[in-house]
Amino acid sequence: SAGPANGFAFLVAGGTQLAVPLPAPWSSCLLLASPDATAGFLLDGGGLAAVSLVVPATPGLLAFVQAVTLDLTPSLPLDASNGLRIENDY
Repeated sequence: SAGPANGFAFLVAGGTQLAVPLPAPWSSCLLLASPDATAGFLLDGGGLAAVSLVVPATPGLLAFVQAVTLDLTPSLPLDASNGLRIENDY
């Protein structure tokens, strides 16, 4: 599903899978990937953003990725995606 129109999104990627609550007032959302690398994106009017990631062909590569969206209204509602596991098993 889309994030908030004209909101903000973070892409979090790391080598460790987590299940850590975010700080208050968003503690009902879990951070599912260690924040070893993060990137921020502005969402368009439909609440969407696109990003291309180059995944190296490294045997045994394992990474966890999660998107977190933030509505830039005064109450700052936040939503987090399910985590994604990327594994190169050849």
